[in-house]
Amino acid sequence: MEDKQQKTKIRIRIGITFIFLWWIPFWLVTGLIIKADDIHKAAHQRAVLIATIAIQSLLGIIGAFLIGKTMVSHMKHQKFRKFPKIAWQLFKSGKIED
Repeated sequence: MEDKQQKTKIRIRIGITFIFLWWIPFWLVTGLIIKADDIHKAAHQRAVLIATIAIQSLLGIIGAFLIGKTMVSHMKHQKFRKFPKIAWQLFKSGKIED
């Protein structure tokens, strides 16, 4: 029982980390990546931008999958603006403190 709870806490923490990474607008940084790699062709610039967006979206989807049932059960009767507080509580302790 203890082992399953520990795995759930780890899964929740990884999922929430991925969702927070999904919220950060990394696509704004792609300009610096393009300049640093000295990419001049527009097609290559678009490819870097699309790859960045795709990876970030994939992180969000994986994060949502990892915390799915746990977060949905806590968020059903809550307003969306409470999501960061609930997510932080889940990340910190693995449970919701009412």
